[in-house]
Amino acid sequence: MKPILLSLTLLLLVAPALAQDDAMSEATPTFIATAHQCDLGGLDALIEQDRERALPILQSLVDDGTIVAAGEARHQWGDEYNLMTWVAGDDMASALAGWEAAVARYGEAYPDDTLFGETCPKHRDYFYTRQAWSANENPPAIDPENPPTLAFSYYTCDWSAMGDLVEDYREKAMPIAQALVNEGAIDSEGLYTHDWGDEWNLTITRSATDIGALDSAMNTFDERYEAEHGDDALNMLEEHCSAHKDNIYYRVMSTN
Repeated sequence: MKPILLSLTLLLLVAPALAQDDAMSEATPTFIATAHQCDLGGLDALIEQDRERALPILQSLVDDGTIVAAGEARHQWGDEYNLMTWVAGDDMASALAGWEAAVARYGEAYPDDTLFGETCPKHRDYFYTRQAWSANENPPAIDPENPPTLAFSYYTCDWSAMGDLVEDYREKAMPIAQALVNEGAIDSEGLYTHDWGDEWNLTITRSATDIGALDSAMNTFDERYEAEHGDDALNMLEEHCSAHKDNIYYRVMSTN
């Protein structure tokens, strides 16, 4: 497994969690997300090896309840960070414990493996908590020949308004996203708030069959949002977030 995040066990001084209602409290896992800058020429071999070696270990950790989910996505469009990995736990301590368990099991199974560090020498780490989520309950297995598209929209927002941003998003955006999931237009949509990392402190993820399907679904989302909320269509993200960027990936590996 990757020799990263070792210093993150010191992360006890983090921003306080947002107040959450009981309905969301069971659905707010914490994600350790890492964006890697990798040698493009070696990325295919690395992903293939991760599917063979890392995925069974990560799936075993999901099966025994140590982690909630884990996955990997390869760059399709965006900045220089061309591989994304994530491990999720019920909270920050669980996510860290799960990540450490994955590293330990991988090291025991493959003690001489240095491919990841050699291929991806640079990375950035983030902790996010999922605050809203809509997804296909039975997503199809990932086809390596035709992997689904996963889009990340990162925002820099006023932290004092974060609770209002989350509440507004749950109330106005998520019912529309859920309808698009139900219709098969998208596979998932989620809103995440930042616990630790850089200036991008709110993230929205969306997954669809391909980039064309995602683009079409987002156009439909915008039309329905404006029809539903009228003059309120310019939501609080535009009011309280000063910057944003987008990255688009192929979701190449995921636990069940």
